[in-house]
Amino acid sequence: MDLSAESKHDLTQGPMLDKLLLVALPIIGTQLLFMSYNLVDMFLPGRVGSGAVASTGLAGMYVWMGEGFLLLGKTGAEIGVSQNLGRRDIDAAKK
Repeated sequence: MDLSAESKHDLTQGPMLDKLLLVALPIIGTQLLFMSYNLVDMFLPGRVGSGAVASTGLAGMYVWMGEGFLLLGKTGAEIGVSQNLGRRDIDAAKK
């Protein structure tokens, strides 16, 4: 992992709105793609009938719930890595 000045973005310097947009825009774009995917996922079974829409919606809820549980570990790991990088402890961040 190369942490040279050229390979990282310092989010603590400069205008805050620019830095927030730098982080937020890719997240917003990803969420719009997911929402459009789910919308199409509801339209296609809607042509079959209301039972198909209900089953697709229920299955989607289980998928979202599973992803929520997976995000717990992912978020914890990201926090640990970012704290170690903030302390400049690269070895602990890699672990």
